[in-house]
Amino acid sequence: MSFDTVSAQKAFVEKQMLPFELLADVKGRIIKAFGVPHLGKFASRQAYLFKDGKLVWKQEKVSAGSQGEDLLQALEALE
Repeated sequence: MSFDTVSAQKAFVEKQMLPFELLADVKGRIIKAFGVPHLGKFASRQAYLFKDGKLVWKQEKVSAGSQGEDLLQALEALE
């Protein structure tokens, strides 16, 4: 989720060959609803994991280098 446009998100997905879609929040409504800090059009990196429609894990201080491993550990803890 970012302030980027749908077309910018799509281009990023294609360039990085991601196996999933990214969401665009151009007006910042979802970013605001989640209380994500932002400076202008740059939102703080955060991660959320939902299961059965419920928030089960949240990481407010995300490191791009460890985010994947952190998420895998959270998923394993849910099993």
